Formats: sequence, C-alpha cells, structure tokens
Amino acid sequence: MGPGPLAAEITAFDDVSKRLFVANATFVTVDVFDMKDPGAPEKIATIDLSSVGASVNSVAASNGVVAMAVQAPVKTNPGTIVFYRATTLERISSVVVGALPDMVTFTRDGKTLLVANEGEPNDAYTVDPEGSVSVVDVHNINAPTVRTASFAAYVGQEAQLHAIGVRIFGPNANAAQDFEPEYIAVDADGQTAWVTLQENNALAIVDIASASVRQIVPLGYKDHRVVPLDASDRDGPGNGPLINIRTWPVPLFGMYLTVTSALGLNPVTQQYDAIYAFGGRSFSIWDENGNQVWDSGAQLEQRTTSLPMVNFNADEEGNDLDNRSDNKGPEPEGVGVGRLGAKTFAFVGLERVGGIMVFDVSTPTSPSFVTYANTRIGAAGDRAPEGIVFVPAVRSPNKHPLLIVGHEASGTVAVLQINLQ
Repeated sequence: MGPGPLAAEITAFDDVSKRLFVANATFVTVDVFDMKDPGAPEKIATIDLSSVGASVNSVAASNGVVAMAVQAPVKTNPGTIVFYRATTLERISSVVVGALPDMVTFTRDGKTLLVANEGEPNDAYTVDPEGSVSVVDVHNINAPTVRTASFAAYVGQEAQLHAIGVRIFGPNANAAQDFEPEYIAVDADGQTAWVTLQENNALAIVDIASASVRQIVPLGYKDHRVVPLDASDRDGPGNGPLINIRTWPVPLFGMYLTVTSALGLNPVTQQYDAIYAFGGRSFSIWDENGNQVWDSGAQLEQRTTSLPMVNFNADEEGNDLDNRSDNKGPEPEGVGVGRLGAKTFAFVGLERVGGIMVFDVSTPTSPSFVTYANTRIGAAGDRAPEGIVFVPAVRSPNKHPLLIVGHEASGTVAVLQINLQ
C-alpha cells in the first residue's frame, strides 16, 4: 500500500468495520483504509489529532472501537488516549494517561486497554517523568476509567536491581523515573501483561486485575564470545565493508534492547573490562516467569548473507552493504504471532535490512526457520518494518490469513496474504 504517509509505523485492523487504521506520527493523524478487498485497500478518511497532542504513537482496535495514543506537546507531560467508533469514525471519549504513551493494546475480550507510558526525560534531563502502565477499563466506552501500574515501589531498590542485571543509568534518576515501558504482550485470559523495559534490559510482569507490577525480571546479556556477530562495518580491505560473522575473544556482551559507556568500566583502572552493545540481533522466547527458553543466536545475520532481496546489514535508507554491523545489525524490531492450523508462527520484522523472517514456534524450545519475505527493492520499496499485525482467516475480509506491516522509513503499509500449502 503506497505511496503512503510518512512514518506509517503502527497499524490496527478492525474486523467489525473491515478497516485498517494507520498511525502517522509525523502529521499527528490516523489514516483509515477500507480493507474489504485486501489486495486493493482504499483510503477513505484521515483522523486529525493535532488538537489533542504532538504525535500519534500507537493505535489498537477491538470490537469496533479504535484507541489512539497521543503524546502531549511537551512529551514529559501526561498523554491522552482517544477512542473512536471504527464504523462511523465518531469520537467517543478520551482519558489522560502517563507521559509519552508509546503502545496501546486491548485484552482479547476488548474490555481492557493497556498503555505503555514510556516517560522519557527531556533533552536536558531536568524533567524525568516516571514510566508506568495504564490499565483502562472500557466496559463503558463512553466513560472509561484509568488505573496506573506504577514502579514507585522500586524506588530505593536501585542497588538490588542493578545487582541482578537491571540497567538503571539516568542522571540522578530513581528506578521509577528510569524505567521506560515500551511494548506489551497480554495473555489470552487478560490476567497478566508482560511489558518490556527496553532501556533497562528488563521485563515487567503486570497483574492486570490489580493494576500492579508483580515483578521486574532482568533479561541478561548475550555473550558474543560464544554467539557470533559481525561487529564492524570497517574491517574489510581499505577499512571497507566485509561480512565477518564470528565470535570474539574479548568480553563483548549484547543487551536485549553503538555501545554503552554506562557498563563495563573498572573503577580502579578506569579502563573498560567488557563491552556492552545495544541489541541482541536475535529474537527470543521467554516463559511466563521471564525465563529465556530459546534464542535465535546469530541466525538472522547469517541468513541475510545469502537470502535474495536483502543486502547484508544494510541501512534502511542507503542500502549499503555492512553499514549496520557496528550498530545492532539487522535490528529485529516488531514481532507478530499467529496460529495457522495446528502450528504457531512468529513473524519477525528486520527494521534495518527490511523484510519479515518467519519461524515455526509451535515448540517454543526448538523453533525452525520457515521463510523470508522482503518487499524492499534496494533503496526503495517498503523500508523499516515496525508494527506487525497478524489477521487470522476467521477475521480476514477475504477469509485468508493476512500479515499487515507498517514501514517507518518509507511510510508505506504492506498487506501480505498467507497462502497455506
């Protein structure tokens, strides 16, 4: 679908109206497409939210209701969730939530909306709002109510959290200020949410009924003395590009989230004993307690060395070979999960090189690679996949399962039909 609006990051499909809603952060709008024919989506409206705030960061849909997360003009101020009817596009209601609402998602029954309030500081770090998770009761969509799962209980526990591997590094920031919720996954019965604290290399487990944080789980580090990666874009002839996926003899660790200077410094020698790099360059599966049961290791980098329609570790803009090897590599970003027949699949978007890696995750401890689809064409086409939505056949307008992918850099949305063999 394109050419489309800039920054078409997050999409939401409503099966009641058979409409697709695309958040456009650049223009503070949500574009609405008729999806009755998924092969030829038709833009029918644009919802202008500039009177509400400065950016639309996320959108979600359920049972004919669309929720839109709008960032305040001053990002450190509380944000707003606005609810619309999917069929009539009339505004229903709104609620105030935490600073910088970054993701919204409904529970499966559509009765509760969860909001990840990232709470980023201002550039000068003179204002640093607390991160939080809003739990919005939408049983009565005309008058939704908000409760807040706060991290205030962890203030004063910074040393203990740091000792178990939780990254807290903001200048003079306590745990509640430093935690920045970004993505949310919800279990099928709507009881528990798992919220990534991306900057902190940790996961928050939230009890939805009580709107409280049950536990903070560190994600640990990937040891690149064991797991290979291409660490440089200047290790070829004449300091040029070179595909060089290997293990490294020095302590080099990847974080499940360029290198940080906040970790690894020896206070005695004032030299770095270990290097901590942003991004694990993989996708992982974790159980309900936050224990890792599987990680793809170096597979994503290794597979993009030989697959068609992809230039190894290219940037989303210039498409130069090896450009991102020193900075998160292919950078897996969004993940969609869908069930096809008796099997469950993960659709992993690679933000930099583009395209979707598909894995069969029916057995979570031993997933297998299925295929790779990339609608990028060199420096053109669909670039920087961000939001990924799986639409099962039962909800699909044409009764075929669909994958809807928003692309941040190209401002396009791809609608892919999944044909079962």
